[in-house]
Amino acid sequence: VAIEDKARRKGISVEKARKVAAKYVTEIAADYSYNAIVMAETLVGWFWNRIYNGIKVKNFEDLQHHALGHEVIYVPCHRSHLDYVLISYLIHEHGSTPPHIAAGLNLNLPVVGSLLRRCGAFFLRRSFRSQKLYAAVFYEYLSVIQTQGVSLEYFIEGTRSRTGRMLPPKGGMLAMSVRSYLNAPVRPIVFQPVYIGYEQLVEGDSYTTELSGKTKRGERLSDLGKIFGIARHNYGEAHVSLCEPIYLDDLLEQQDPDWQETIRKEAKRPVWFNAAIETLGQKIMTNINAGADVNPVNLLVLALLGTPRHAMGEKQLAHQIDLYQTLLSHRPTPERVSITDKNPQEVISYGFEMKILQRQPHSLGDIISLKPERAVRLTFFRNNVAHLVALPSLVACCFLEHRNFLVSHLHKFAIIIHPFLEAELFIPWNLREIKGALDESIEQLVQQGLLIRKKDGE
Repeated sequence: VAIEDKARRKGISVEKARKVAAKYVTEIAADYSYNAIVMAETLVGWFWNRIYNGIKVKNFEDLQHHALGHEVIYVPCHRSHLDYVLISYLIHEHGSTPPHIAAGLNLNLPVVGSLLRRCGAFFLRRSFRSQKLYAAVFYEYLSVIQTQGVSLEYFIEGTRSRTGRMLPPKGGMLAMSVRSYLNAPVRPIVFQPVYIGYEQLVEGDSYTTELSGKTKRGERLSDLGKIFGIARHNYGEAHVSLCEPIYLDDLLEQQDPDWQETIRKEAKRPVWFNAAIETLGQKIMTNINAGADVNPVNLLVLALLGTPRHAMGEKQLAHQIDLYQTLLSHRPTPERVSITDKNPQEVISYGFEMKILQRQPHSLGDIISLKPERAVRLTFFRNNVAHLVALPSLVACCFLEHRNFLVSHLHKFAIIIHPFLEAELFIPWNLREIKGALDESIEQLVQQGLLIRKKDGE
């Protein structure tokens, strides 16, 4: 139908329109090769050992259990170009088949594009708008590989985050995956959110210039030469965590308990489809944030970027880091969140090792500060975990102008601001949970001596 429509609109023959569709298939399709995967594993393993002190993985032991009898769709946050390679490498290392990965057409460079295709990449354009035939071909390709039981991976943020905060989810790929399943429910689908955290970014310099207003430069083949420069630097540790999975059947049943019957009777898209996609996208992002890792760099920049000159006395900084670790180690922090096991002094020492701190000797105690040239770039790592300190920060803000505050007033304020926190930070507490989570956060602040609870409940 799409081919005939293309022929009619462009005034060309159906055969010519079919050739255009075939050209789109060639542009899109992966050329998966297990031999290429094995070769890439050797190269990637060498590369990781050169640039990282280690890769911390969490919950990968559950992967086989979640995948049993299901079509797996990996949906990671997107922080770096290395995300693509890192996830496939770890999935293969843990005994599963690396997924087919949706990659931007900007990565389909000479030589590189061919290698990526053999490692499972398939390419898509930035926008399908006003490209009905291309959209139809891409959807059919996605449906075919999905119904064949091939695991998939795509980034629903659409692009890499330059700020460290997750971007609003785009529903295009999710909608196509769900539509394909509804049209041919061969195997149930499980969406596997993945958290990826770094202590340093290979793209750090480019992110800083882009945030200052410089136009993003497109990828070039010559960029491959940068790999040798990257390999000479230490980027700390990387962290990858499989977050709580989302079973599509369960989500559809929440929208419509009789969804299978509805799909069978109605040929058109069900009325709840858009709401289901929106709910799915929000849940993926929330689950990713609920599986975050708090590394030493996160703790250092949380403390220092909140000061006027990005500096603290060493003892004060150690105390502040200890406070963050204590608060984040207890509820309402989600159970899947992991925190560095380094003590505060070790965290500070690690900051010097990573070359993000500088020391100014003082007779009353050394002053520790962020290196000025690194401060803007380091906001990225504060933003990675900002959602985890949203509630104690909310409470603290209320006491900036008032010495006393009714708990009931704090509850009302939290309910009012919740939609904004949910939309901007993807906090892991829904509206029903926010009051309880706030109470737990208040209790932690009381236990740390930062708040005093009066007997009358104030």
